[in-house]
Formats: sequence, C-alpha cells, structure tokens
Amino acid sequence: IVISASPQSDMLNIIHESHLSIEKMKSHARSALFWPIINSDIEQTKRSCATCAKHCP
Repeated sequence: IVISASPQSDMLNIIHESHLSIEKMKSHARSALFWPIINSDIEQTKRSCATCAKHCP
C-alpha cells in the first residue's frame, strides 16, 4: 500500500511501538507499506526514540 504524506507519521508510530531494531522495522514495514523515503523515516524515528537510546546497544 502506498501511504500518502498525512498518515505516514501514524504508520511510523505503529511500526515503532514495539521498539524493534531498524532492520526489523524496515522488514516489517516493507511487507505492507511504501512511500519514497520510508527507510530514512524509519531510521530517524529510531534515532529520536529515548526508549531505544536507553535500552539498545
């Protein structure tokens, strides 16, 4: 499914809510979603998460 700009933030939050690794988040997203810069959006979401920064190596 190609996601338009407005719900992308919501989709990123859903993908990220389990605080998976970047690669697992990308794999999970690719199974159902697409927008042109999804990979960089996922990476930015992961980098800006305080919980992930605290608990991930």
